[in-house]
Amino acid sequence: MPALVLVSLAAAPIAAAEPGPPAPPEARYAEANRLLAAGELEKARAIYEDLRSVSAGWAARVGRKLEEARFLEAERKVAGEEAGRLLAERARNPEGVYAELLALEAARRYRRAGMLEAAAEAARLVLPSGRAHAAEAALLAARCEKHRGRAEQAAHDLDRILKRGAEVPGWTACARERLALHRAADEWKAFARLAGTYLKAHPSDPAAVEVAGDLVGVSHAHGLDTRAAIELARRHLPSETLRVEWFVLSARLYEYVDRDHKAAARELEFILRELPGELYDFEKLAAGERGHDAGAQAVRRALARVKAKRAGSFEALAISTDAKKAKLDTPTHALAAAWSAARSGEAERVVRTLSREAARRWREHADAYSPWPYRFTDVRLLNEPTYAGDRATLPVELDGELGHPARPVKRTIRFVRERNEWRLEALP
Repeated sequence: MPALVLVSLAAAPIAAAEPGPPAPPEARYAEANRLLAAGELEKARAIYEDLRSVSAGWAARVGRKLEEARFLEAERKVAGEEAGRLLAERARNPEGVYAELLALEAARRYRRAGMLEAAAEAARLVLPSGRAHAAEAALLAARCEKHRGRAEQAAHDLDRILKRGAEVPGWTACARERLALHRAADEWKAFARLAGTYLKAHPSDPAAVEVAGDLVGVSHAHGLDTRAAIELARRHLPSETLRVEWFVLSARLYEYVDRDHKAAARELEFILRELPGELYDFEKLAAGERGHDAGAQAVRRALARVKAKRAGSFEALAISTDAKKAKLDTPTHALAAAWSAARSGEAERVVRTLSREAARRWREHADAYSPWPYRFTDVRLLNEPTYAGDRATLPVELDGELGHPARPVKRTIRFVRERNEWRLEALP
């Protein structure tokens, strides 16, 4: 990091930067719409009025928005008067459920009129001592603040309810909103903790299976304990809500990451024994279509593979995780190096194993790259490489994520020699 340069206060004054060119009309229009939605009517109106002078088309376009702003202003006046009467009644009756209802109704009226700040403040009146309607009030306040771009305040409002314990009425709705904020802020460990609490406290809640699926997905994508998330779901959710894909993922992690083939087989047998209904497409079967049992075939194929690995009868290309051992001196070594790089998740390592043209194509589609299909696939060599000058081909079999769900698939990998090294013309 470059050193910071401190400028003396005695230095000559710096001339103010000249304002840059105005933003394009579309960008200003989008900003005005954002302000209008957030209840900033005066700021939105100023931008709309400025845009009217751009062209006749813009004048017609923003004219409708100005009408909407005037309508909201009229609504605000009525809502302000109504909410004011409700809050005045609350001031005369500041205790009990009646006071909660008055503040909550005032907040609702403010919110309908787009007065989000006032709505959040009215809703917060319920939070210090409220019981029956505290969660609803916190949710309303949080959503208003989120809409205003104040995620930190929204989180604070929700946390006031969540800290009271999962048995509080309305806790689940507040927890789901808080999970969304954790996700938006990339707070993955906090997401996992709250999701775990949700599943333990409310396993029969209609949204619990969605929370469990999110927990498994977040854990897998962000380096958390994926199997712990799956075990939590298995232990707490009703069996009829369990998802096959969670346990397929668990089996793959055991098979390819831990190399624990006994545990992988146990997970696959659990699927066949406990979740058979999830493995068949009965709509296809009823319609007389093929492929209704593809799910069951895929699980049986995976089970056969892990049993063969456990018995030592499954031979696959040896792939080192050590980048320093990667060599490109033969097509077989180049394939092993490419597969190791693809499994690593480091895109630049992949590029170094590809031909110039293949590397160019790879970079164009790098956003779609994921290491997991490569981590969950075995490569088996079917023959020795065939050479033709500076080119070579190698027949292989892909077994796993990149193969067919129910059987291995055969592929021909093509190589070209560049700079005296063998490189892949494409990675499967």
